[in-house]
Amino acid sequence: MISFLFNKEVDFMPKFIVFGATGFIGTNICAELKNKKHEIVATSFNHDNYIHGIQNLKADLTDKDRLKILIQNRAPDAIVYAAGVHGLPQCAEKKSLSDRINTLGAVNVAEVADRLMIPCIYLSNAYAFGNGNGDPNRPPIKPNDSASPESAHGKAKLQAENFYISRTKVGIILRLGMAIGRGGLQTLAFWDTLEKALFHNKTVKLRKDLIHSWVDSKLIAQAIETLATNMTFDGNRIVHLAANGGASLYDVGQKFASLAGYDKKLIQELPPSAPDDEKWSNHFNLFEKTLNTYSIESSARYELDTETGASLLETKLPNWELLLENYVERWKTFWQEDQNEGVSLSI
Repeated sequence: MISFLFNKEVDFMPKFIVFGATGFIGTNICAELKNKKHEIVATSFNHDNYIHGIQNLKADLTDKDRLKILIQNRAPDAIVYAAGVHGLPQCAEKKSLSDRINTLGAVNVAEVADRLMIPCIYLSNAYAFGNGNGDPNRPPIKPNDSASPESAHGKAKLQAENFYISRTKVGIILRLGMAIGRGGLQTLAFWDTLEKALFHNKTVKLRKDLIHSWVDSKLIAQAIETLATNMTFDGNRIVHLAANGGASLYDVGQKFASLAGYDKKLIQELPPSAPDDEKWSNHFNLFEKTLNTYSIESSARYELDTETGASLLETKLPNWELLLENYVERWKTFWQEDQNEGVSLSI
């Protein structure tokens, strides 16, 4: 049963602390929340958030005492935990770092938030469930389906999720589809490198047998705002947020190329059996490594059941094609701004 209750009258604009504010999702969330006139404190370990008008603070997620001081002093109405080591290869290669950020840091923030009774929203994803034995007909994943992750990333996410649900009173899990949007301050995103490759008429090989749900920063920010302002909960603290329907990287890449005015024939299939030297080719340097974060995975369907997200936002969620159309319209504005400012699109 979906157990979200809403108070439609909101008489305050909540203040947020965003942990992991310079990563891909964190940067986009901060930008959207700032556009909605929320006060934001952006934290990271190494970098400042470059968005004008947002306060930046350094935060060591492994130091619980300092986290408590930071959160008490800033007195947010809600906390968003967007920090993490996100790529599957990166998590496997740097498991210790992944465990510290994806699990230990999330637990430390949740413990402090719980003592202070501040809602704490943990951003997770479908990798916490595992690949479902590669079943191409796997039904959309429901919030309380059994989870058996096989990747270091999925295991770290699931450990943090279990803590939020079993050991806190105000912890909330917001599981997201694959995010559409520009990269953060620290790294290029899949979409940045895809755009640049198509701009330079480069062929891009993507998988047909990896199916994901998709989401954008506007939907994420809307969900976070709603969770912070309108929600009381009665037992159910897990929300799945994504556009309706699942799509492969190949399908999404072709649709993006077509919408953006590029030749969709540049998007070609990368077979799951492709040799490692093709998957990890240095031909496009960082470009290839960024795109092929997804090429070493087993075939899988990670589509999320989005009933809880639709209930939270009290609206019918768009399908992934419409979500992508809206992103491309915004992307054209970003692209023109880059050209006006002389930003290079070289790979």
